[in-house]
Amino acid sequence: MIKSKLLHISIILIFSGIFFQTRADGSADSVVSVPKRPVKAAIETVGLNLGIWAFDRYVLEADYAYIGWNTIRRNLRHNMVWDNDEFSVNLLLHPYQGGMYYNAARANGMSIGNSALYAVGGSLVWEYFLENESPSLNDFISTPLGGIGLGEITFRLANLLVDSRSTGWERFGREFLGFVVNPVHGINRIISGDAWRIYPYNRKMIESLPLRFTMAGGYRGLYDSQDVRIDNGAYIDFDLLYGNIFSVENERPYDAFSASITLNMVSNQPLLSDFNFIGELWGKSVPLRNEKLDLHWGVFQHFDYYNSGSIEGQPYTNTYRIAEAAAFGIGGQLMYKVINKTTLTSNLFVNAVLLGSSITDHYRVDNRDYNLSSGFSTKFNLGLNYNQKAIIRTEFENYRLFTWNETSTDQNLPAEQEPQTPNLRGDEGNTGFTVINLQFFYLFRQNYFFTFGSSAYLRNSHYRYYPDVQSRILDSHVGVGYYF
Repeated sequence: MIKSKLLHISIILIFSGIFFQTRADGSADSVVSVPKRPVKAAIETVGLNLGIWAFDRYVLEADYAYIGWNTIRRNLRHNMVWDNDEFSVNLLLHPYQGGMYYNAARANGMSIGNSALYAVGGSLVWEYFLENESPSLNDFISTPLGGIGLGEITFRLANLLVDSRSTGWERFGREFLGFVVNPVHGINRIISGDAWRIYPYNRKMIESLPLRFTMAGGYRGLYDSQDVRIDNGAYIDFDLLYGNIFSVENERPYDAFSASITLNMVSNQPLLSDFNFIGELWGKSVPLRNEKLDLHWGVFQHFDYYNSGSIEGQPYTNTYRIAEAAAFGIGGQLMYKVINKTTLTSNLFVNAVLLGSSITDHYRVDNRDYNLSSGFSTKFNLGLNYNQKAIIRTEFENYRLFTWNETSTDQNLPAEQEPQTPNLRGDEGNTGFTVINLQFFYLFRQNYFFTFGSSAYLRNSHYRYYPDVQSRILDSHVGVGYYF
């Protein structure tokens, strides 16, 4: 298992290096106008659905992929339900699938708004026609709403990777990494021949904005509330900062966003444990009299995914798991030039969580061990930067998610056709989850830095019909990194 994780991470590192360490010479980027092809986008969306279904049916031989006219008729008559798929499937893979629908339109010249409609349509087709299970309400929320954000950032990153002037291994590395980041974009480039066609200028579908990319890796240890080691092993972090939140040129949604991913090489932990994304939908810089201050506020989309693997023989209090797949709110960033070469940056966000999830200690149905919830979240970050040499950063995230139960029977169906599993959000109650992160960075050589820090994952679950449960997981990590 660890060897497989190591192979995946090695491939990512190799091709990331090919892209970031090579630069093609020539003229500046040229944004080309791509004609809108709504019919082609619709065909690709349907094709994506059929391709995913065929893989599930004939390769995985998944039970839900055995469909026919009877299952379609039943689904069309059935109300949407809360399903019981795995945490990673519902809260990560479905939004990613929605991002592919979105990119089927985006890669064919469609706007952000029109591409969002394809994410909705693709989700509806999947839920009603390509599964023999009742259409899922939580999937219909997470797939298009989470997919729009994930789709747009992968669209922009793939566009950034493209260099129509490059040749040889650099060209292969760029196209391969672009395909990994955004398979739909890559397929369209292969079909059109742009994947290998060389131009005297760099053709882009959208203007490329500055990107700050950071990789760091090292040792990570997880400990429980008694400071007993739960798990340990190697990790690698990827951090992206796209655009400039203080720029007055941020006229389009997602002209500024940040994203971070944590990958593990730990036997009892998932390959991907943390994924966070914040994208600016609309923003405005506030003019201030003090030249040392910069203030910006706006409307943001948030996507957060934290997943710690359960360890056999240990209680669920040794596991943290939470996500907000569809969250929107307001926020602001303040930057203060304290003294020469020293900058203080602060962020504050307040969000409404339309669909979130948190681990539960009681609900166990099929692959479910989590509640589906809604609520709110707040985030506060504070960072002190001295001369781009030493950085101290603190992050506080707080989630309050509420779960309630609906009836488990569908009044539109006869008793013999009612669902065999409960149609419930989970255990009635609410969960408070807090993430506290303290991290230090020190640049010891040009572009190379040393980092260490600690994180705490605190859960306080209140149940209506069960005793309350509290848990605390600590994460200590140390490593080295490189920024581009």
